[in-house]
Amino acid sequence: MKRSNLVHIGNLGRRNWPYVVTWIIYYAWVIVFTTWWTASPITDEVYSTDIRAMLHSINLLASAFFVVIMKKDWFVRFSKIGAICVSVSAVLFLTVTSPALHLAVIVLLGVSLGIVNAGILMPFVFALNNTEKFYAVMGTNLLISVLVLLQETQVLNITNGMLPSLVMLFLGLAPLHWFHRSDLDAAAPVQTHTAPKTKKILYVTIILNCLYAVLCKGIGRMFVLAADGRVPFNLNVVFYLGAIAGCGVYFLIYALFRHGNLITWNVTFGAFVIAMVVHMAGQSSAPAAVALAVLLGIGSTMGMINMYYILGVIGKKYQSQTYVKVSVVFIGCVGGITGVLLGKWGTNYPDSIAIAVAAISSVVIVLLLMLSPTLSRTYFNEGWAEDSQKPEVDNEWAYLFAQYDLSKREIEVCRMLLEGYTLRQTAARLGIAYPTANTYQTSLYRKLGINSKTELLLHFKDYLTK
Repeated sequence: MKRSNLVHIGNLGRRNWPYVVTWIIYYAWVIVFTTWWTASPITDEVYSTDIRAMLHSINLLASAFFVVIMKKDWFVRFSKIGAICVSVSAVLFLTVTSPALHLAVIVLLGVSLGIVNAGILMPFVFALNNTEKFYAVMGTNLLISVLVLLQETQVLNITNGMLPSLVMLFLGLAPLHWFHRSDLDAAAPVQTHTAPKTKKILYVTIILNCLYAVLCKGIGRMFVLAADGRVPFNLNVVFYLGAIAGCGVYFLIYALFRHGNLITWNVTFGAFVIAMVVHMAGQSSAPAAVALAVLLGIGSTMGMINMYYILGVIGKKYQSQTYVKVSVVFIGCVGGITGVLLGKWGTNYPDSIAIAVAAISSVVIVLLLMLSPTLSRTYFNEGWAEDSQKPEVDNEWAYLFAQYDLSKREIEVCRMLLEGYTLRQTAARLGIAYPTANTYQTSLYRKLGINSKTELLLHFKDYLTK
């Protein structure tokens, strides 16, 4: 694979290793040991199901609150204060015996997790390049799946699992020592022009991400748990084997195909639809349960990876903390908590209601898939979508052209002319007619106040010599 390929490991920088390691290990610890989604025998004996759901919800709400109130350059302070509180509350949770104190410690732990989550999110979005983001989120989901499999197969249990859990927590928090505010400044765009405005269509990503959380981690998880009681084997093992496969599928899509974001979006929702059809067609059969678990494992994992990866790409592309804040609030409070409620209590629904939920959910997803061509022309045709395939977002060009109010096509024509292509070659490479390309060039020159390609090169000579 060429180094220009997103997945090439040569694009991983030494400077940002603390952020990548913390994201992978700490975030995996949070999901495996404190959330309802990954409830397993080891943690069920320490945290009851209700405690896990409450801790999960407090974590989501606290994360949203602290992301909203914090500024980007507060991330070091938030991360380190939160890490101290998490460490103390985790130890207290295992030692206190009073029910009242136990409940207080749970609240403290949930709030502390929210502080750390807000702190590590800022460098993830604004400091890491795309390759680092890609491996951070994929590595986290792979580690989550492996750890839960070890618990489900009783390799880790209540007697030998809590010490590794604490060790993992401290390993995840240790790299916070190397967090520096200057790393965020170093990753800031070199251009000083006004940042491109975040278009309203980009907020469609938040709606899709909420659907990821509600459908895959909520409704999908509900059906896996319901089906688990009807088969003579542990269906969670099958689900997380599917999750590991989902990591592999995600990697291959971005490694081999040009429009990785669009393909992963369709595969995620397509897997959910097929899983629901399988569930409705053969509820009580073991093969149907296996297919359901595998498909939902693949779809939910790919959805969660893509959710955080695209959040990071868009946030950095437009340097928009507002987009990040709105995303976390909606994904956490609307998608996450709704997913917990549907998944946790949905297993008590009668079969008729469960089938109706599956049918309605499938219809919604099918409609989204039918709209996929339209979305791909608008939502997926933005600059960030192209950048999501690259090792880094193309902020320098975006900031350079932002001051001239150029259209997307005018920017494409301008870039190709600056790279030495003739107008006829530009038209051919963009797949447009020569007169159309000429129209864009004329409009471009008018906005720049120039009359020729020579003047265009002179206009951008300072940038081209860098």
